Amino acid sequence: MLEQSVALHARDRTGLWHITKTDDTFVGFVALWPFHDPPVTELVFALGERYWHQGHAREAAITMIGYARDVLGWRTIEATADTPNVESHRLLQRLGFSTFAEVPGAFGTQQRYRLALDP
Repeated sequence: MLEQSVALHARDRTGLWHITKTDDTFVGFVALWPFHDPPVTELVFALGERYWHQGHAREAAITMIGYARDVLGWRTIEATADTPNVESHRLLQRLGFSTFAEVPGAFGTQQRYRLALDP
């Protein structure tokens, strides 16, 4: 996965970024990562459970949304969340994402989300 991330960074400036606290404690990761067939690069984030409900995922997602809009020039950004992952659904909805599809996933169904990015 790290090799793929390096290749993604070199090719289209996407891939994995680590999330750390100000003291450099590793919290998790955020990514613009290809999923689906044909591939769609989506926002994805994951945190260690001890860092949930502290705003880290929200801050990382907002940063990546801005990066996708301002640096990459994207007009929309997508994300997918497994149905049981209630917290990810809540965060995506608070950020303004809307569902547009339901697809099969590893843990049952997944909802696909899209957000229009203002220029």
